[in-house]
Amino acid sequence: MPRMVIINTSPIQYLHQLGLINILNSLYGKVHLPEEVSEEIEQGKLESIGLEA
Repeated sequence: MPRMVIINTSPIQYLHQLGLINILNSLYGKVHLPEEVSEEIEQGKLESIGLEA
């Protein structure tokens, strides 16, 4: 099993909507969120598309 994964905005969004965001912690030791993805999530919050911290 990989110890680290790099993830994009869409998988985070869908896992959050399904209530499965914590599965990432179960599957991987470390989840790398690129700065651009973080910026997309922050932009989504401004547009009322909220995700957990």
